Amino acid sequence: MLKKSKFILFIILGAMTIMPLSLVSSCNHNNTIQIVMADFFNSWVATYAIREGIVTSNNIKVEIVFAQDFSAQLAAGKFPMGALDAAKFSLLNNESNKNFKALSTFIVHEGATAAKGVHALYTMADSGINSPADLIGKKVGIDDSNISCTANVFLGFLQEEYGIKESQFEQIYNPSAALLGQLRAGNLDAVMLAGNASPQAANDPTIKRIWNLDEAFYNKYGVVFYPSVLVVEEKYYAKNKAIVAEVFDMLVESNKYGSENISVISEKYAAYRPGLSPEFYQTVFNNNSSCRILPLVGKERDSIIRLWEIVQYRGIITELPDPESAFVIW
Repeated sequence: MLKKSKFILFIILGAMTIMPLSLVSSCNHNNTIQIVMADFFNSWVATYAIREGIVTSNNIKVEIVFAQDFSAQLAAGKFPMGALDAAKFSLLNNESNKNFKALSTFIVHEGATAAKGVHALYTMADSGINSPADLIGKKVGIDDSNISCTANVFLGFLQEEYGIKESQFEQIYNPSAALLGQLRAGNLDAVMLAGNASPQAANDPTIKRIWNLDEAFYNKYGVVFYPSVLVVEEKYYAKNKAIVAEVFDMLVESNKYGSENISVISEKYAAYRPGLSPEFYQTVFNNNSSCRILPLVGKERDSIIRLWEIVQYRGIITELPDPESAFVIW
């Protein structure tokens, strides 16, 4: 009888040991969150410490996914959270049943030590084009797409500041690296560049910069240009506010780590993406653009709203998103 009691006790204790492990495993699985964003150097820096297990959580497993079509994947509902072009954010919240809330800024067109910006209009040094006023009748390359931040600010400012309508010149949309090659080949008269191609063009003596769009944005509105925001799907946020808040804190910590270790991380990124030197990435980080994960209040909120007003001015959206519902109030 005693032996039988010991056997039953062993079974009970065994079950008690196994059950919590099962529950923990389930909890970890349920609290895994995937975040999608573009594979840019700034994104890589901001998420490096999370991806390398330097910044972790006992409650949440965060997986960073890099994708070229990150905006489309967010819009399709494949990820609950990610980085999104701020102009496309306003469009999605106007037309999609998949609504998002903006948590913070993400990429900023201001470096850690200088504010030379990224968005700029270039032409060949021997070109007769010397200002945006000379673009009428020309073939102009524009980064990304007609609804991107680059296109909206460029085309909106052209009409507001120079009275030039979109119908008055031809627009060619491609990634900036391809546009820079087309300019050098003589296939385009001018290009509005973003990303790494812009500082590359700025350092090329055969090319001249005729308009710094980020500088124009700051001079007009008194705020720095934030081309992207960190977003979360509205329904996911409503059910998982604590998880989103912890992930946000992890991203802030990871971004701080990346900024403080930029020389080491630039070496690793240059090896991961051969073609440009670590020194180039460090220069861009210091002078042109960086990642700042800041709540959308004050001047950060103003910058995003100014962009939305340009998107509305162009007729891309009919109504401005309501900041009280579009922004997470921390």
